[in-house]
Amino acid sequence: MIYCFDVDGTICTLTKGKGGYVTAEPIQHIVDKINTLYDQGNIIKIFTARGQATGVSYRALTQKQLENWGVKYHYLIMGKPEADMYVDDKACHPAQLPYMKTPLVFTNGCFDIIHPGHIKLLRIAACYGNVVVGLNSDRSISKIKEGRPVNSEEYRKTVLSSIRYVHEVKLFGEKTPERLIRSLHPDVLVKGADWKEEDIAGAEYVKSYGGRIIRVELEPGFSTTEILERIRK
Repeated sequence: MIYCFDVDGTICTLTKGKGGYVTAEPIQHIVDKINTLYDQGNIIKIFTARGQATGVSYRALTQKQLENWGVKYHYLIMGKPEADMYVDDKACHPAQLPYMKTPLVFTNGCFDIIHPGHIKLLRIAACYGNVVVGLNSDRSISKIKEGRPVNSEEYRKTVLSSIRYVHEVKLFGEKTPERLIRSLHPDVLVKGADWKEEDIAGAEYVKSYGGRIIRVELEPGFSTTEILERIRK
């Protein structure tokens, strides 16, 4: 079978403007699906219209990115070629690909005051699959952070649920989400890079069945504690 995948918004994050192509990030679970189809003997075509409106060819950039992202393919076409199945936002959504479950991604936190660091973590987590956020309940936060939370669990859940990278939000009342992680059995566990892997709740469990641990670099200058300190000055 011949599969034809769009680049922007399907294989990598959707970007705006010609400069955004350079900073695009791979959507890892889609890359994995493409590579599985390739390994099964299907023909993989990648198509893009990058630079069409600007008159500039982004073919070399796209080729380099596909190589860096580890995408297996046979042809790169600057426009839609013939294929049995087109995969993009206007045709078949990647989730509709047969026999390929979208991975479950888990991350957790208080998310008391949403800031760019939170958005970065959720955006990168979404590149690995459907993101379930384990949200500390008010009682859980009060056990680990004096005088917190600032915002109630229902408030925080409402805000998180409205973020497009989040698939589902689940409250937990313990100090750590270990029990929730064991009940969900996620394929990928995501935390900030300020956490050592051995200190991440559920990491050993997720690794025990072949799951992945992803540590995301923090966004400099942003933390709930720092924001509250600035407000109180």
